[in-house]
Amino acid sequence: MQNKYIVIGDIHGRSTWLGCEKYIQEGYVLVFLGDYFDTHEVYSTGVISDNFLAILELKQSYPDNVILLTGNHDFSYLNENGICSGHKIATQAFVNSHKGIIKDNLKVIHIDGNFIFSHAGVSPIYLTEQNLTLDDLCEMKCDDNKLAFINKDIHTNIYGDNWYQSPIWIRPQSLIDSTETFQYKQVVGHTPCVNEKIFSHDDRIFFNDRLNFNQVLKVENDFVELLNL
Repeated sequence: MQNKYIVIGDIHGRSTWLGCEKYIQEGYVLVFLGDYFDTHEVYSTGVISDNFLAILELKQSYPDNVILLTGNHDFSYLNENGICSGHKIATQAFVNSHKGIIKDNLKVIHIDGNFIFSHAGVSPIYLTEQNLTLDDLCEMKCDDNKLAFINKDIHTNIYGDNWYQSPIWIRPQSLIDSTETFQYKQVVGHTPCVNEKIFSHDDRIFFNDRLNFNQVLKVENDFVELLNL
């Protein structure tokens, strides 16, 4: 691993991440796991949009120390095949007016050593089905059609709990099952954590939709731990 990371889970309009800028001064790279838009909390579209613009400003201030990944809620505004729950007309208008800068700054995955960071996780079965490599995912645009939700009759449900889903849609159990022989460790968000202490599976899958607990993950020297903001 070349860098040390502070990994920030699904934002959904929250400004909790503001406490993380200090880590950049300590030599950490901030990784946002996506889902900047839509919320079940009482945030207006304006608050969510302003929060995202602040994140973009942070990225522009520290281009080498901030990584912005794509979530399914972000994709839903970038690709007409991606609409998911919480989709709002006003947010669509905002994204449409900023689509260029969004596409220039959001990635699908980030790889460092044997760690993969993504919104939901990379299934090798998905890679095979889509005839993709990890290098392809690193170069993929955040609005690519191959990120869309996959409706497949085998091992599937409406929440994306099947091995064939993309790195913005797959659910934890399918990710765990599909990566038993995968050489990488993965840090993912997407599915809410229901317990503030459970954040890993066999030291190879690390779950990080944790902002309700005001927590982030620190990844350093192949070691992962929870930090309280």
